[in-house]
Amino acid sequence: IIPSKKLVFTSFFGSFQCARFDLALNWNATESGQRIALAVTKLPASVPVTDKNYSGAIILNTGRPGESGISEMLTAGAGPQTIASSHNGDDKPFDIISFDLRGITNTTPRLKCFPDAFAQQAWLL
Repeated sequence: IIPSKKLVFTSFFGSFQCARFDLALNWNATESGQRIALAVTKLPASVPVTDKNYSGAIILNTGRPGESGISEMLTAGAGPQTIASSHNGDDKPFDIISFDLRGITNTTPRLKCFPDAFAQQAWLL
């Protein structure tokens, strides 16, 4: 998926959608030229955003360093969406969105703690 400055979603794992968002590596120094491709996934609401019952988007963040928000969302499936959409017995459809943090899994560039595979293996000894 080619990163873009607007979220352009494509089909991904059944009813999920994914995109790669082109962003500055440092939001406080956007002119540095360093960029990341933030991996984002969405489970769309059961209605379009123009529907009067559409309730907006809920963004999930795993809250754990090094964990893939996309993997967590794929594991959870439609559970969070079902809970949010049926709160208080109302049918209020939400988009559910998650992402991989900078340097993690599907977001690039990936975090590198070692200059090469040999150095990484030596550290494990």
